[in-house]
Amino acid sequence: MHQRTSRSATSRAIRGGVALATAGFVLVGGLPAAMADGDDRAYPSQSEVDDARDRVESTQRSVEAIRADLASASAQLEGLAVEAAKAAEAYNGAQWRLEQARDTAKAAKRKAARQDQRLERQRDQIGRLVADTYQGGGSLGQVGAYLTSEDPEVLLDRVAAYKGASESLASDYDRFAAQDALAKVFKDQATQAAKLADQAAKEAEQAKQAAAAAVEAQQSAVAHLADRRDGLMSELAEAQHVSVSLATQRQEALERIEAERRAREAERRAKAQRAAEWRAQQDAKDQRRAEWREAQRNAEERRRDRADRADDSQPEPRPRPEPEPEPEPDPPTQSRGAQAAIDFAYAQLGEPYVWGAEGPGSWDCSGLTMKAWEAAGKSLTHYSGAQYYETERVSYSQLRRGDLIFWSDDGTPDTIFHVALYIGDNQMIHAPRTGVPVKVENVFYWQTPDFYGRV
Repeated sequence: MHQRTSRSATSRAIRGGVALATAGFVLVGGLPAAMADGDDRAYPSQSEVDDARDRVESTQRSVEAIRADLASASAQLEGLAVEAAKAAEAYNGAQWRLEQARDTAKAAKRKAARQDQRLERQRDQIGRLVADTYQGGGSLGQVGAYLTSEDPEVLLDRVAAYKGASESLASDYDRFAAQDALAKVFKDQATQAAKLADQAAKEAEQAKQAAAAAVEAQQSAVAHLADRRDGLMSELAEAQHVSVSLATQRQEALERIEAERRAREAERRAKAQRAAEWRAQQDAKDQRRAEWREAQRNAEERRRDRADRADDSQPEPRPRPEPEPEPEPDPPTQSRGAQAAIDFAYAQLGEPYVWGAEGPGSWDCSGLTMKAWEAAGKSLTHYSGAQYYETERVSYSQLRRGDLIFWSDDGTPDTIFHVALYIGDNQMIHAPRTGVPVKVENVFYWQTPDFYGRV
């Protein structure tokens, strides 16, 4: 209460000081010097004018400080939003790796089971062979009986049969041992894959908790900084002698104008880059045409030289020149699938951002682009980092409607944390962050994108 009264008194003093200062300048300039030096003065003294001027300057410094605080608060919110987006996409990445690990573990388990079945069949085969070989007695005594046979031909036949059975048994046993060793390898692989899947599950749970904590921190900061912003706006309104509502509107307008200015500047740089790339392409085409014409001239000169040296009076038939290469056609503006993806994304405008969501009714960035292209018959992973690798690399100058736009933390694909759907004219549809619904925005509304991909 005391602070509010003090601020009001300060405001009245500032207004009074400014008015008195203005009046003082007029009176001092318009009265004779003797009258200005008299004791019964009808105008402010020089010290009063100086005090008023100091108060005005102090107020101006206060306004600038408040605006700096507001800019700092906005920057903090933006930074927290980025950190929350990173955590959310890290969770999507952890879920993607968990699914891959589980698929690998299932495949390893199936492989080990199939090998066990093969091993069991091999074991049964060996058992049957042993039973067949030693049916009726397979002892050394039996072998001795064979060897003491009086008929040499019978003896040779029996020895050959016994040897063949033994070799067959040894061969089957070797195969069984190899299958058994392979079964152990597959079991070890299945065990290791299961451990990796368990580890991936733990990492996914940790990523989930980290994303939840990051979003909670962001929302808590939003509430705290909103209160701080309200207080700063009140101070700004008092310092500027305007209502809080007007001060808020003005500040928001200034912030919007600054954001638009940054977007225009980024767009201007991107257009300059596109123009430079186009000029480079044209120069390359001109160079290819010049090289082709030079080759044609050289070929014509060689033909004339051969004609001059020829003894035959009949001139060689003039070769038909190859046609000049046609300029490369411009790529199509968009595919039918791209329009389907864009139509789907438009239908979600205004729906809330929820990290990890892939509809219906709520979305995160990669969930929206995944479902949009699913509507166009294309499969993408619910993870912006994976979507980068699932798309074809294009440059900004090659962007077409339906292409994907990626942002990363340090300019490398491994740190991608946000993705949007390009809809043409430097506009995109995306699910920005918690508290901001699916919307259409300028591609450069925030930071210059790092990568562009075509589905």
